[in-house]
Amino acid sequence: MASVSIDAYVDRNQVTQGETFRLVIETKGETISNFTIPSLPPMSFTSLGSSRSSASSYSIIGGRMTSEKKESITFSLRADNTGNLSIPPISVQVNGQTILTKPIAVQVLTANTQQQSQQNQQNLQSQQNQQQIRQQGTQTETFLLATVDKKTVYTNEMFIVSFKLYTQNQIQNISFAGEPAFSGFWKEELYQVNRIQWQREIYNNTQYNTTVLRTIALFPSREGSLIIPEMALDIDIITPARNFWEFSSSRSVRVVSSPINITVISLPPLEATKNFIGAVGKFSINSSISSNEGETGNSLTYRIELNGIGNFNQTKIPKVPDIRGLKFLPPEIQDEKTSTNTQFSGKRTFLFPILLQESGIFEIPEIDITWFDPSSKRYQSQVLKKEVINVRQSNLPLITAPGGQQTVRLLGQDVQFINTNPSLSSYCYYYQNFTYWFIIFIVLGSLIIHYYFVLDSQKLNNDLFYRRNRRANSAIKKYFKDAQKYAKQNSDEFYNSAYIGLSHFLTDKLNLPRGSVEKLIFDELKERKISEPLLKELEESFKKINYVKFSSSKANSATINQDILTITELLNSLMVELNKKIRK
Repeated sequence: MASVSIDAYVDRNQVTQGETFRLVIETKGETISNFTIPSLPPMSFTSLGSSRSSASSYSIIGGRMTSEKKESITFSLRADNTGNLSIPPISVQVNGQTILTKPIAVQVLTANTQQQSQQNQQNLQSQQNQQQIRQQGTQTETFLLATVDKKTVYTNEMFIVSFKLYTQNQIQNISFAGEPAFSGFWKEELYQVNRIQWQREIYNNTQYNTTVLRTIALFPSREGSLIIPEMALDIDIITPARNFWEFSSSRSVRVVSSPINITVISLPPLEATKNFIGAVGKFSINSSISSNEGETGNSLTYRIELNGIGNFNQTKIPKVPDIRGLKFLPPEIQDEKTSTNTQFSGKRTFLFPILLQESGIFEIPEIDITWFDPSSKRYQSQVLKKEVINVRQSNLPLITAPGGQQTVRLLGQDVQFINTNPSLSSYCYYYQNFTYWFIIFIVLGSLIIHYYFVLDSQKLNNDLFYRRNRRANSAIKKYFKDAQKYAKQNSDEFYNSAYIGLSHFLTDKLNLPRGSVEKLIFDELKERKISEPLLKELEESFKKINYVKFSSSKANSATINQDILTITELLNSLMVELNKKIRK
């Protein structure tokens, strides 16, 4: 019996009362079969649903191909009670074995305690920062303002937070001082500035140069009073020379936005019979089927598509009916995101495979799907159309595997062949012909190439890290091709393109969210044990690029040519080291 390993873990071990977190049960092995969603034992947490995913990896060592499969089941749990709690051992069935996971400790804090602790820490830090700014006389000349489009929202309702910089000074070298923890929220990055575009704006009867630095879509995961933490920004303020004999100077300043209180109210009660999928926003839903006819032993695909603005990528799987003769399998889930500076929308598609087990005329009835619309403060429903399927009996006999969902067609019988004709003894067999073996070689070679192509395609579809790693290599080629074009034109756009290319390459290569601040990138590089000289060179390159991006002066041709050589060598060294770490 092939051995498998089972691991259970949570995405974080400390949560707030009412907050949701993820429990992942993961199995690995050469072959995985009959890995079903386990029943959770009694625990101090509420299960909100589950989803599953799978991936495969292959390697060739010493001419021998080995493979490993990985399947994961993710539970969304809500912490209703407080204290030092634990998730008890879970009984998991896989490959005919029963395996118990290890218990997992989870600390659940009261919302008020954690918020008060965060508030005290934020107030102290804010006072220190404001004192620093006040001493330098820039409190009203330069500041960072956080704004939201709503201060009272429903659970899982999207709202937008924007961070805008106001200044009356000449500034350069703008960078975010770390990433705040948006506790109690799901977060989707919408916009982060690449190149500053200043605009004039009157604020409190005073004129400022302003620019939006970042916008984020937030989705509160629990009701109550939540806090959007302060965002810190490090900038250099330039003091112009007062006369011909002096030089301009600069000083570093940290500006901090004020925290914002958000009131989150629970969704109104709903009848238990409603097919509520957890969507909150403005949506439309439609359905379709791949074909309205088929033969027993084959399969069709039933498609449910959710489009709109809101938390579409957090919705639950719709309930489908049980129909004798048809077997609905767990769906494949596909997400397509679309974001602008001020909006987050997209599409989630559920693809249900249907096994045709019996012949006859079958009807998938109308399905009522429900979501919540915050603008009308009401639940909305849409009825998916009825589908009729004509299933014909296959001409080939079917053998149904006991306890399984797959069918096997009996294609023929074993045949014994006895040669009784002596004249055939002198016959020249094909395998003695060179052309025969040449054709065999070509066919086998084509099959092997096709096999590896299919494996690579499956890996691209199932393994997000592998897909992002591949995308990193193509992204850096695109942006550095643009950078070289700008370098030939002696354009400062070279630095913007180089910055985007480096950032996207590193975030994809390190499997970090696009738009991550430089601190997160460097922390992950240090975790991967990238050499100190290379980290230092990368840090200097980012500083140089940021300086030119936000500086009013223009780089000359010689500087740009030298910088493109430096960045290219740096990139090659990074790719070598990162690829070594990935192979290890």
